[in-house]
Amino acid sequence: MSISLPDPIDLGYRTWSVEYDKGVQDDEYGELVPLRGMILIMPGMDATTVVVTVLHELLHAMFHNSSTPLTTKQEETAVTQLAHGLTELISRNPEFMEWVDTQLREDTE
Repeated sequence: MSISLPDPIDLGYRTWSVEYDKGVQDDEYGELVPLRGMILIMPGMDATTVVVTVLHELLHAMFHNSSTPLTTKQEETAVTQLAHGLTELISRNPEFMEWVDTQLREDTE
């Protein structure tokens, strides 16, 4: 059974939909499709791996929207390390995430 995926995510100049797709290559967990504003996720993974993968692909979207001069290998290394680090930060520090949410909501009021 697949875990639920997030609602569309606004990032940069577009809204990204996140969908399961059996067509994701066997050696990858997810794929960013910038021209379609999609993040494709391989079905059948555990919840933590799905979260890491969605964050990983969103980080690729951030690099796609910037002019960061990295090689493909450098970007992949950075995105992988950041996705794992953010997943750990989020999962181990729920109070911090609540604080961030509260501060950002208060700042927009």
